[in-house]
Amino acid sequence: HAEASPKELVDYWSTNHCTFRSRNRTPLFTPWMARGLLAIWARYKARFGVLIHAYCVTSTEVEVIVTASRGQEAFSRFWQCANQAVSKRFNEANRCRGQVVMERLESPRIAAHGLELLMRMRRVEHAAVFSSEAACPEDWEYSSSGTTPSERSIR
Repeated sequence: HAEASPKELVDYWSTNHCTFRSRNRTPLFTPWMARGLLAIWARYKARFGVLIHAYCVTSTEVEVIVTASRGQEAFSRFWQCANQAVSKRFNEANRCRGQVVMERLESPRIAAHGLELLMRMRRVEHAAVFSSEAACPEDWEYSSSGTTPSERSIR
């Protein structure tokens, strides 16, 4: 198989813009599920060294900008645990089984500071506006928009 390019790899302290979509674009993230996802991230981020800079959870997509302080293995484990926990939450509520979460569309490495990072963060926080789920980003409860950088952490 072809070797992954450096832009596709998660390295120690790399910052990545991750985009996920629900399977078949099915509305998965109801308010209850979105709150659950944020709580799941809060539970696992420190364990796997993931720093969350900006996020937006819409009904069918999740965008998040993260720094992986512990590299690829911990980054992958964070997403594995988060996806399993979201699937468990959804399946228990809907009395079904199986993987319900999402396909990861991309996780490109981006600049860890400066204008590129700020522009990406702003774009992520506007995802609910782009999907017509909110009139302005500050009104969307499941976004880091409207917070200062020091307040952005998932509670």
